Amino acid sequence: MSELGGLERLESLHRDLLSLTQFRLSNVERLWVQLEAHIGEFRHLLEKAPRNEQSRKRLTTGTGVPDGIHMSSELTGNDIGKLPVQDEEYAINEDFQQNALQLADALDLDEIESARIVLEALADAEVLGRSLLESSIIRFHQTRKYLLDSFRLVLHGSVDPNTPEPIRDTLQDVVSRVVQPQESSGDGPSFIMKCLQKMGEMKSMLQGLTDRLNGASVLGQAQRSEFHETIEYQRASLVQQHESLGTIVHFIVKANYAAPKDFEQILDVLKRADKYDNFLGMFFLSQLSGFAPRSPWRTFELTIMAVHLVPALSSFIFAFGAPEGFSTLREARNWNGKIVGHKDQNPWALHYVHAAVSAWWLAEYSGWYMDNQTGSPLTGVNLDEGLFISIQFNFPFQFVIHSVQPANLAQQKAEQEPSNSQMPSKMAPSTSCSPFQPM
Repeated sequence: MSELGGLERLESLHRDLLSLTQFRLSNVERLWVQLEAHIGEFRHLLEKAPRNEQSRKRLTTGTGVPDGIHMSSELTGNDIGKLPVQDEEYAINEDFQQNALQLADALDLDEIESARIVLEALADAEVLGRSLLESSIIRFHQTRKYLLDSFRLVLHGSVDPNTPEPIRDTLQDVVSRVVQPQESSGDGPSFIMKCLQKMGEMKSMLQGLTDRLNGASVLGQAQRSEFHETIEYQRASLVQQHESLGTIVHFIVKANYAAPKDFEQILDVLKRADKYDNFLGMFFLSQLSGFAPRSPWRTFELTIMAVHLVPALSSFIFAFGAPEGFSTLREARNWNGKIVGHKDQNPWALHYVHAAVSAWWLAEYSGWYMDNQTGSPLTGVNLDEGLFISIQFNFPFQFVIHSVQPANLAQQKAEQEPSNSQMPSKMAPSTSCSPFQPM
């Protein structure tokens, strides 16, 4: 192909953004050009066209080309067995068709888009020494990973006071064009809502992997090494993407793009969680231990995905509850009633989740009461200390510590796993940067 694929372009953008955060980028103009080219992709964050009958017919009605895949010299646009990619057209054979169809089925992806990914993954298969289908799945998830992490770096630079002001202003302009595009009618879901929706979809995708594993176990297919390695890779990649989305929401709120309905949405997600394992998004693949004696990700059999909501929750609570946030006193008191009051009228499914959120909220909200000056409307009004004491009986801090600790232990064990060093770089597990850690 004459141009770089989507993954390679995102990798180049990601390298420049990392260099920018480390103050060693020599060509800033190149970065601005790349950002301009990716604004559309940032806006449509992780959106993908599902399987389509018309696309499937376009892919399957052609005749095979025995010599494999080659560029066609005829650009007729309707030739049977031709695949249009950018401004070029490729003839495809039956093996290529089957790989594209299997990828579309595995990812619920439009068949023509699947064929494009398979075409770009041809070189990957040779480098990784893996099948074309597995290399295509890796490319799909790597593209999503670099897209999310690139936008996370843009957001971080736009709110980081250490970023030089001219650069920060440009990054803030990019964020504004992505989160609040001028052509938007304003009637659709906010960018934060879209991120939370995608986080929910990733949990569904994880459940789909479990279903595939169970089905393969019944049919005796799960014994294949490549099959369970592909499942493991997709699982770890989805968890990384879920984490990146949570961090993106954190920075968007910090940049003052959050609306009350966004805060209500994240509170509703936590309020409706009715089981500890469902709330935490625990994903068990213990069945894999029988298939791979030294699975490099076996320590990740327990994934605590709700921890990825913690950065976003912290920024929401500060924005709407703290005196330094975006809310007025009246608005903060209204939120206080929704979070810590009326427990009998609108109960939370898990009392310890409610206790953790309430304790966190009161830690920020109490600032209105502690720093009031003479003449303040809060003069003579005291925070209900008994409420905070009663919250402690529901183990809020134990819950938070218990939630974070398994993830940290799993990461430490994975880093000590010898077989990790033997995996291709594109398949080695990694963890996105937390907003509470140095870049």
